[in-house]
Amino acid sequence: MTQSSGCRTGAGRGWWTLALAFCLCAGLAALALAGLDRVQASADSGRPVIRQTVSLDRGVGVVRAGQVSMTLALMPLPVRLMQDHRAVVTVLVAGRPVRDASVTLRLRMPSQPTIDLTVAMQAMGEGRYASQVVLPLCTREPSQWLAEVRVDRTYGATGAGFRFDVTP
Repeated sequence: MTQSSGCRTGAGRGWWTLALAFCLCAGLAALALAGLDRVQASADSGRPVIRQTVSLDRGVGVVRAGQVSMTLALMPLPVRLMQDHRAVVTVLVAGRPVRDASVTLRLRMPSQPTIDLTVAMQAMGEGRYASQVVLPLCTREPSQWLAEVRVDRTYGATGAGFRFDVTP
């Protein structure tokens, strides 16, 4: 005679699956509503999630991904090597300023992999983050550079790329 413990194998599993699916969908919906539907966890390799790369036209470029908008401005123009420049990043989600982010700016020259500079941006209020940057002297020829903006928040990170030319 076999005895039964009264527990059925798999009992209640459907409710747990349903609850887990609901939590997962609610979390994804919250991220999409926050405009970060293109999110990568902050515990990644430290590289930005580049969904789009644009050119800086007259020193300003804008990238939009979902409800997230990132603007990078480099001043003064023209951008030159070994000169002080101010970089200002503006981050908006659904048209509202993002005030609680950690923003970094990575500047690199794709043709020279050893030229790679990362700076932390300082919060200026109203979704603006700024830093002073000096591009190192690596060539006496005009060169193309890539600025990668990374925005980290408690629930994820996103990023954008901006191409620009430098005159020696």
